[in-house]
Amino acid sequence: MSTRVALHDAPPAPWTRLRRLPLWALVVVAGLAWWFVGFLPWIVTSALDGSPSVGVPEDTFPAVPLIAGQLGALVAGAFTGGLVAGGVGLAAPAGDRRLAALATFAGMTAVATIASVQAGRVIGATGGFDADRRIVLGLSAIAVVATVAGWVLGSCWIFGPPGLGLGLGALSGVVPFWLGALGVTVINAVSGTGTITDLRGINWASALVVALALVVVGVRPLSRLAWWPVVLVVAWLVGPALTAAGYIEVYLRSGAGLPGTLPEALAATWQVFGQALRPGNRYMLPWVVAVVLAAVVSVVLVRRAARSSEPAAA
Repeated sequence: MSTRVALHDAPPAPWTRLRRLPLWALVVVAGLAWWFVGFLPWIVTSALDGSPSVGVPEDTFPAVPLIAGQLGALVAGAFTGGLVAGGVGLAAPAGDRRLAALATFAGMTAVATIASVQAGRVIGATGGFDADRRIVLGLSAIAVVATVAGWVLGSCWIFGPPGLGLGLGALSGVVPFWLGALGVTVINAVSGTGTITDLRGINWASALVVALALVVVGVRPLSRLAWWPVVLVVAWLVGPALTAAGYIEVYLRSGAGLPGTLPEALAATWQVFGQALRPGNRYMLPWVVAVVLAAVVSVVLVRRAARSSEPAAA
């Protein structure tokens, strides 16, 4: 008898009973989640400040920031949207998990295509640097890569708790960027003075997501502990990648000598990525607290499960 278990025959996950959405609804929700959740900071900024694109009417704004000077926002939004869209599959009915993942991919792809086409047309009407066909196609390709990467990590839930932990670990990396962009927009809109409040506290929100990711992975069986470093590495890499994407914006402008200066820009961006990876350049306390908190909560959950199983065994 074959010992290989098909993916759709895997033991039901603890969140199975929470699944309510039919597959057709997954398509719709995943698509809307990609745009509305992933690009919420951009949507709020555009709604409060008018169109941020030169040459675009104030009552019209690109659905996504397909703008060279907004590359960081584009990558962060596309990646976050992909993560959330992939995670929508958690609400699928019990059955083949791969089918649920394909449904989320279909919905995400449809909405992402519509949003990119709309943004391309709006930006193309400006006639400026961003309207160059090469710029539009290049930014669109980057958005596709970020979207698919996010969706792959968000869809790892189909492999069980370790996979879900990986997705949450990646999500923790975008939390500071997402909350920071949204917070800056709202604070500026409310204060009206251009004064920015210290937003370093969002690192603790990221730490909570890291802790949740580790708790979801769990410690039983003990082999699950091997997944903890993997989750932490994924969470650690996302932030520097988004930082590098934001840095390269300074080279993507008219008069910067493109495309001849592109190798120099990529080399400088790679250096920024390497610098951002160093622990000395990161706020480490939230990371330490996240790991300790996850360890304590995981042990408590294991002991509680052991106590609850004793009466049943008796």
